[in-house]
Amino acid sequence: MKRLICTLLLLATMGCSSDTPTQPTVQATTSVVFGLDVIVNNNFDNAVAEDISFNIWINNQIWSTVQGNSTRVTQTVKLPLQGQYRINSANRPDTYSSTECFGSVNGNPVNCTITLSDKYVPPGCDDSLIAFIYRPARLQFGPCVTVAGRVELVEDETDGDGEFLLKPFDKYKDILTSGNNARNGLLIVESICRGDVSQEEADALCKKYRDSYTGIAKDMPWPEVGQCLVTTGRQALDLGHRFPAGPSGVPWAEIHPLTKWKLCAHQQP
Repeated sequence: MKRLICTLLLLATMGCSSDTPTQPTVQATTSVVFGLDVIVNNNFDNAVAEDISFNIWINNQIWSTVQGNSTRVTQTVKLPLQGQYRINSANRPDTYSSTECFGSVNGNPVNCTITLSDKYVPPGCDDSLIAFIYRPARLQFGPCVTVAGRVELVEDETDGDGEFLLKPFDKYKDILTSGNNARNGLLIVESICRGDVSQEEADALCKKYRDSYTGIAKDMPWPEVGQCLVTTGRQALDLGHRFPAGPSGVPWAEIHPLTKWKLCAHQQP
């Protein structure tokens, strides 16, 4: 009997206890159908819904994770009868913002539309780089541009410039001229003074570049064939390279000099 009797002092401080075990509370659950639509608004970049996963939170705990798709994703989840849900992106690209869905669990289907928006802001062109280009009069400079595409070829030039050929996405193909047919319709992108210089007239300028330049193009990593890039630099026509060859041919278009590149959000071909 002692175990079942508490003194007033113990009752005030600790409460009563007994040898009878407490039965766990069984929480009622219900099956809820979640329908997820993902909208991706790209500007410079190229994210796709299939690369992004989404967390379904219930009462501040992750209950389930689903993969995005260009069409509606439907998943049935067993949930507590009462609670609050929230759906958000788990791994969106750093340069994208995302909306969320939230509400109360009541057994009814949940329809959620999440919108991801490309917020990438290109850095602008560093025109101080032009001072290190040998014979800049051979180039007709245009506006500062940002172009996304896939790297098809990487090579070094005798003037020390690193060059890669970019296959622009369709939305950027207006930058090309018929002169680019000399390079299989690809955009020439040049980063100045990256490698060894065997062209005498460019040697002094590249030495000056390496000694004095401290801008954002300094020590820029070099891309690999197959990578998707978002590139920013000065648009230029190379008057010394034309197609068809000769003075009546059309100069090919370049980004020259390149200021910066970043990897695209979506890398698959």
